[in-house]
Formats: sequence, C-alpha cells, structure tokens
Amino acid sequence: AREAEREAAAALAALAQAAGALARALVEAALAAETRADQEELRAAELQEDGSAAQSEATAAATAAQKARSEAEHLRQRLAEVEQETAAAVEAGWIDGSAEEPDPARAALYAADAEKAATAALETARAAAEQAAARVRETSALETKAELAAARATDSRSAAERALAAEQRTAATLAAEPRLAGLLSLTPHQEGAEEQEGFLTPRLLDSVAEDLREQLDHTIATAERTLFDLRTAAADDSRILAALGDGGLLPPGPDVLATVEFLGEHGIPALPGWRYLAQSVDPADHDAILAARPELVDGVVVTDPDSLDRAREALDSAALLPRSTVAVGTAAALIAPIEGTPAFFLVPPNPAMHNETAADDERRELRARATAREEHIRELAARLGGDRALAARLASWHASCPPGTLGDLAEAAYAAGEQAEAAAAQLAALRAVLAEAEAAAATAPARDEECREGAQRARRRADALAGLAFRLRERATWTRRLRELAEDAGECDRRQAVCAERARTCDEDRRADQRAATSRFSRSPSASSRRTSSSTSRIPV
Repeated sequence: AREAEREAAAALAALAQAAGALARALVEAALAAETRADQEELRAAELQEDGSAAQSEATAAATAAQKARSEAEHLRQRLAEVEQETAAAVEAGWIDGSAEEPDPARAALYAADAEKAATAALETARAAAEQAAARVRETSALETKAELAAARATDSRSAAERALAAEQRTAATLAAEPRLAGLLSLTPHQEGAEEQEGFLTPRLLDSVAEDLREQLDHTIATAERTLFDLRTAAADDSRILAALGDGGLLPPGPDVLATVEFLGEHGIPALPGWRYLAQSVDPADHDAILAARPELVDGVVVTDPDSLDRAREALDSAALLPRSTVAVGTAAALIAPIEGTPAFFLVPPNPAMHNETAADDERRELRARATAREEHIRELAARLGGDRALAARLASWHASCPPGTLGDLAEAAYAAGEQAEAAAAQLAALRAVLAEAEAAAATAPARDEECREGAQRARRRADALAGLAFRLRERATWTRRLRELAEDAGECDRRQAVCAERARTCDEDRRADQRAATSRFSRSPSASSRRTSSSTSRIPV
C-alpha cells in the first residue's frame, strides 16, 4: 500500500509538472494570440475609419453634385423665365418686336422717361387736388362768415323793424287817446288816417309830445288843486253832518248825563239844559237864552225848585269830578227875564242840540250838497287819474323815444334792410363759388387716382424692363455658370464613385481581418488550457 501511494504520489507530481508546463505554454500562446488580435483589431479600426472617411467624402461629393444640379436647374429656370418675360414684353408692346434682337435696355430707358412724366402728372394732379381742397376750405370759411354776417344783418333788420313797430304801436295807441286829441283840438288817430284830415297821427304826436306833456301837467295841477278844495269842503260838510247826527236831538255831554243820572238815582228830578230848552222853551227864545245863559243850557236844570239844595248836597258828596264845567240851576233861573247884553259871545251851536226842525233842514241841505260834491269829486278824480296815467305813458314814451326817434328808427330799419339784402347777395355769390370749388374738388380725386394708376403702371413697366435688361445682361454669365456646374456635377459624381469604392474595399478588408482574428482566437492555446484545466480539475486525488 505504501508502495502504491509512493507511485501514485510520483505520478501525481509528474502530472502536476506536465500540467504546469502546459499551462505556461498555453499562457504564452494566448498572449501571442491576443497581441496578434489586438493588432488586427487596430488595423480593422483604421480600415473602418478610412472607410468612414471615404463614405463621408462620397456623401459630400454626392451633396455637391446635387447642389450643382439644383443650381443648374435654377439657372435653366431663370433663363426660361427671361425668355418668357422677353416674349411677354414683346407681346405687351413694351419692347419693339420688329427688330431682330429685342432691346430691353432701350425700352427700359423709354419706360423710365414715361415713369418720370407720369410721376410729374401725378404731382400736378395732387397739387391741383390740394389747391381745390384749400379753395373749398377757404370758400367754406368765407361762406360761414357770410352766413353769420347775413344772420346778423337779418337779426339787425328784424330788431330795427320790431323797435320801429313797437314805437309806432305805442305812438299810435297814444295818438288814439281822445284826451290827447282833445287837448290839441284834433280827431283821435285811426288806421290809415292822414294828418291833413285833422287826425292826430303818430308822426304829429312825435313832434308835439313836449307841448302835450306841458298841457297835461298844467291840467293835472289845476285838477289837483280843485280836487283838494272839493275834498276839504266835503270834509267840512262831513264834520258838520256828523255833528248834526242821523235825526232828532243830539245828546248832551257825558258829564251832564252822569250828573242827571246821579240826581235821578237820588230822587231829584232833573233834565239836561239842552233837553229842557228844546221841550219847554219857545224856539223863538232859544237864541236869546243861549246868548244869556249858555252855561246853564249846557248844564243841568232841576225842575223842582225845592230840590236845588238837596241836589247841591248830593253832588258835593258824590265827587263825580267831571272833566267839563257843569252848571246846575232851576228852570226859573234858565227862563228868567234877560237884562242887559252879556260881555261874551257864543260860537253858533249845533241846531240839533235844541231844534229838531232846523237840524233836519240842515242835514238835508248838507247831504244834497255832499252828494253833488262827491259826484263831482269822482268825475274829477277819474279824469285826474286818467290824465296822470296818460301823462305817465306819454312821459315814458317820450323818454324812451325822444323827438325824431321815429324817423331815426325808420332810417335804421331801412339801412338794416339794405345791409341784410347785401349780405344775402354776398352769401349767394359765395355759395355759387363754393359749389364750383366743391365740384372741382370732387373731380380732383378721380384725376389723382387716374394719374396714380398711370404712374404705378409706368413704374411697374420701368421696373420690369429694367429687371429684364439686367437679367438679359446676366444671361451669358448664367450660361457659362451652367456649363461650369455641369462639369462640377460630373467631377463630383466621379469623386463620389471613387470614394464609395474605397469605402467598400475598406469595409471588406475590415471584415476579413475581423474574421481572421476570430479564427485565431478560437485556435489559441488559451482555449486548450482552459479545457485542460477543466479536465485536470476532474482527476481524483
């Protein structure tokens, strides 16, 4: 067993040594193969790069060729367009087609001159349109001013006519007053009446207004004095009539009545002196008794002589304190015989104090006179009021319309009418001028548009011919360039084919190198060593 183990150990050692040598050989071979593969891959990369460059050059050449063909096609189109434009210009009459070779340059010069003429005509039309518009504006402004002046003149004429009519109406109204006509011994104004026929006309009133005012003032002053005298007399009669009362005898004073009432309350028979005189004394003796014993007539008469002392005692103790002197006596003292002439006199007393008949006659006479006077006062006051109102109207009219104003107003109305007619005529003339200017301004835009269209046509013709002449001059250059482009396109096609062939060859060489490298790697010792290592790993220990 030990011998077997030793043999097995020796075999294993030999096997391990052989495996190590084999592994080293395989590693060296693998390294050499990898180096060779790297070199081939590097050459394949170079070939690929060279092929890519060749492909790029081929693409660039194809692009250049296509660009040259496109440019050539564009030049051919432009040459065809020039031919078509030339034919169209000849057909349109822009170029003389009778010549052997059309001359667009000469036609362009003629077209430029036509454009300048059309532009000048356009400028002239625009200037004319502006002048027409300016004339319309100016005439319109003058028309506006004329309208304003005509309106003002019309207003002035209307105002003058209204003022004249108003003053004439006022004067006619005053001239129609019978009072004014009567002061001048004329007939009141009537419509259509003449001064020669004896009527008071407004024109005559205008000339005699001052004299009428003086006559009215004098008449008013006289009437005022008369009315004052009448009213003074009426006041006097009223006072007398008030003193006479409405009928019967007038009552005595309040002090006498109070004394009689007091005595009656004390049983002492007494009467006012006026009452006793009226009832118990003959009226023929009234004046004598009044002149001789006025204090007792205006006092108290005690009808019972025996009661006089008792009356004195009662009145002394009564303290009536009358505000007037009240005499108290008997009836015998009142009617006692009169001796001598008193040293005083009486203001005639009111007959209604003692004589009813005389009082009634006096009242009737006063009332009749007062009635007549009142009627006279009313008539005079009415006439005075009318004269005052008429004088005020005449003074107001005379102040607002001094003498000669009617004539001045008539002249002013006539002048205002003339001015209004002149303003209306001027306005009509300006309106006619404005209508002409507006008609000219209305046709100006059409003329301007016509000239503008002609200028645009001339400009388009000149531009088209100038462009055509330029393109005809460039036609030889385009033809030469077309040949050059054809040669460039052919050269680019040849270069593209060469580059494409080179790219194809490089690609084939690269693929061959890649296949060779793959084949060598599959036969390299590294793969065998991997297989050997795998087999060794399966040997039992």
